[in-house]
Amino acid sequence: MKSLLLSTTVILAPCVAFAQIVAPATNSWSPDIQNALNIVLLASAGAIASVITAAGVKWAKKLGVEVTAQNKANMEADLNAALKVGITSFLPMIEQKGWNSPEVRDAILSAATAYLRQRFPDRAASITAAAQPASASDPKVSSTAAIGQTLAARLPDAVSVAAASPATPTVTQIPGTPTTAGPKTP
Repeated sequence: MKSLLLSTTVILAPCVAFAQIVAPATNSWSPDIQNALNIVLLASAGAIASVITAAGVKWAKKLGVEVTAQNKANMEADLNAALKVGITSFLPMIEQKGWNSPEVRDAILSAATAYLRQRFPDRAASITAAAQPASASDPKVSSTAAIGQTLAARLPDAVSVAAASPATPTVTQIPGTPTTAGPKTP
């Protein structure tokens, strides 16, 4: 509503000024024509202001959606970067214990969480804020838990990409566990 009033004022003020400047300059016009001109200018200014405001609102919504989509893409890229750092930090442990080891998973998530907090503190803060409960009576979620859960949800995809990479060493099979990476072919 404020934007409608503001845009109407911005449009109406020049129209009124134009009508007041043009009308006295044309002494040959009758007062009736001058009044009609004022009415037409004032009426059209409101319609023009409404159209401009509607277009502005539509543009702002579109821009907001584009910004949100870009923000989401940036968030995904930052999370994937953190997981890549975590995975590459523990390649010897992965080679020794395998991809399915809970110790490997915890180590990767711990390193990725630390990297995300250090390298992307704004992302870490937004993840923590989004994980907080809506009710004030519910217990708060720790930053480490919120970031860890977010990274854990993306870990299987990051592991599958890393396991399929020719740069990743071959992981030995642990008896009783399924193989998540086979021998690499050049």
